[in-house]
Amino acid sequence: MKKFTTFIILLLLVQFASAQQEVWYSMFFSNKVLLNPAYTGSRDALNITAFHRDQWVGFEGTPVSQSVTVHTPIFKKKMGLGLSLEHDKIGINNAFSLQFSYAYRVQFNFGRLALGAHGQIKRDEMNWASTNPNSVTDNSIPYSNNSVFMPNAGAGIYFDNDFMYLGASVPYLIENEIEYSQNSATVSTGAKRNRHYYFMAGGIITLNDNLLMKPAAMARYVENSPIEVDFNLSFLINEFLWLGASARTGQTYSAIIQVYPRKNIQVGYAYDFTSTKLSNHQSGTHEIMISIEFGRKVKGFDNPRYF
Repeated sequence: MKKFTTFIILLLLVQFASAQQEVWYSMFFSNKVLLNPAYTGSRDALNITAFHRDQWVGFEGTPVSQSVTVHTPIFKKKMGLGLSLEHDKIGINNAFSLQFSYAYRVQFNFGRLALGAHGQIKRDEMNWASTNPNSVTDNSIPYSNNSVFMPNAGAGIYFDNDFMYLGASVPYLIENEIEYSQNSATVSTGAKRNRHYYFMAGGIITLNDNLLMKPAAMARYVENSPIEVDFNLSFLINEFLWLGASARTGQTYSAIIQVYPRKNIQVGYAYDFTSTKLSNHQSGTHEIMISIEFGRKVKGFDNPRYF
């Protein structure tokens, strides 16, 4: 019975973790490097962006994610280099990843086309000790921490100009088998890191001297799963305040606010809520973002980039 119970718990954890393999940030349009390496250096400045996301607050063991990315253009902005650190926690599962990204850009009269690639190493850990098993001597019940290291690589393409952008990427090309080591043995969960395909698009529309409108969309496809799409519409008021809202497949919605306390600093907050019955048992999802840029000037003047 204990073996059967352990198997069921492990199966549920693996399925939950698989569904959350890649974090979907509500302010995805503010940090594309994590999903598309071709975006690396596209801000035309040294950019540092940090995210914190706390999902489905009120449930125990729900996803909590953090990320920090640093990327900059090099060689007269023809290339870009970047570094990303991520941490995701779901229940007793902890994952840490380190990612290096590179992009090469070609300038045309009508915009810039970038090709990018990145390499990643991910450490995935199951903290069985935190489940407080009734017995620590039963070999069928894991009670020590098990971990696995998974190398990966990804690629992407990104086009932008002053008015719009388009991108497509496959962040993780290798479908790693998720296998944990235990007592000098390898334990396979039967799960793997599924390959994800991302498509992004957006633009900027000037309504008047003090008001800009920015539509954006992100789509994600995983084999044998429905396509997920996030639509966002934001308005920039007086070059200081962004107000926006998003709608995502699965009856999830977001309210977003971003401000510029200084020209090179952007701070944002997003609140996600759902219209499903899940809303009766949790108090929404909270996401915080801060972005800082250094050295972005063209001919002595600030050159604003909206994406």
